[in-house]
Amino acid sequence: MNVLNYQLFKILTTRDTVSESELASELQISQKTLQKYIEELDNDLATIADIKAKYGKYYLKVNDYAKLAKFQTYYLKTTLDFNNPQKRQAYLLVRKQGYVLLDNLSEYLMVSKGTIARDVKELKKSFKLMEQLLNQ
Repeated sequence: MNVLNYQLFKILTTRDTVSESELASELQISQKTLQKYIEELDNDLATIADIKAKYGKYYLKVNDYAKLAKFQTYYLKTTLDFNNPQKRQAYLLVRKQGYVLLDNLSEYLMVSKGTIARDVKELKKSFKLMEQLLNQ
């Protein structure tokens, strides 16, 4: 799975539905290229989940949540490139440890403390936005 497939995967796992034009725009690719990536991701997910389309919108139908979590974790562990803010943020979210010092995270991820602080700030913004959407 490449970074574009992971971005597609992230969008499908964090939204109920999303239109083809929204996906293409967000990923900055053509709709034809998007179809190729949707097909690839659907094949990668095999029996874990299926990418479905209904009324012009895509959604992820999960067949096995435990395997989906393992799939996501496996991808992060095998293709980590912490120069990508999405991967750093995903890593911060899936860590199974408790509190950790910013210095230690910075050293492990080989990025500055300011970069980690920005990632945490972005994650907080995302959670606030999700909370607002859920409370509507």
